[in-house]
Amino acid sequence: MLSLHARAAARSVSFRNRPFGCIQSRSILDIRTLGAGPTRGFRVSAHQRNKQSENINPDAVSAKFNSNIPRTIYTGPLTKTFKYLKLFSLSSLALSSALSPFIFILESSLPMSGRIFLAVTAVSTTTLSTFLISTFTSPYVTSITANPASSPYSHTLTTTSLFLKPRHTSITSPSAALVPSERPMTTWKLRESIENGADMGAEYGSARNAQVEEGVLAVTEDEQGNTLGKWTIMGMDAQGRQDCVPQGKIVRYFNVHPEMLKEPVEVGSGPL
Repeated sequence: MLSLHARAAARSVSFRNRPFGCIQSRSILDIRTLGAGPTRGFRVSAHQRNKQSENINPDAVSAKFNSNIPRTIYTGPLTKTFKYLKLFSLSSLALSSALSPFIFILESSLPMSGRIFLAVTAVSTTTLSTFLISTFTSPYVTSITANPASSPYSHTLTTTSLFLKPRHTSITSPSAALVPSERPMTTWKLRESIENGADMGAEYGSARNAQVEEGVLAVTEDEQGNTLGKWTIMGMDAQGRQDCVPQGKIVRYFNVHPEMLKEPVEVGSGPL
């Protein structure tokens, strides 16, 4: 009995000798730990519910199941990058063109032939770089829109010109108008020909395309809706081949990331 009383007394003395701050901090820590579990779980659940509610867009759901509403099925991930690249090239060209006259105005021991060489070199270099940038970035598709059933064209591919003006190219159907492209930095191109008098298929001959001008596979328009060019089918030759030729300024090549399409777009495999 004495040993038990001694142990209890020693335990109470050791407890009283502990620092009060240690006891307080530990008790507070235990309280916070106990309260953190259910509170944190509740907050995560609320966040997940809010995130799910944000992902449900009534307009997007309505557009997906309503064929009378145009749907954006693709957005180019490098749209801003190419935009800034074009702005930089245009700014460089404008700056070099504006500063070239000062080569002739400022006094210098450089002969006139040397000044002409410097001015021509500066302007031609920036012009060439701007042309190359425009050549390789103009086919980049910023967006693809699936048109409503009332439209005579199934899809519209939007690109930009050298001066960042939008160009909307509408096609009768991807399988009839588009084929894979072999040109560098392009994915699709407008069909070049139709072999052996083959029919364009149900896509081109459907009632949807009754409003399309006969023989027109694609049309390019500016932002005001003015027609810039058409891609048309010519008459059949002796071998049963029909060539497709441009009329006006038609956008023929397209650079797309197929893996980022929200809906499948089936293009043709080559000449029909």
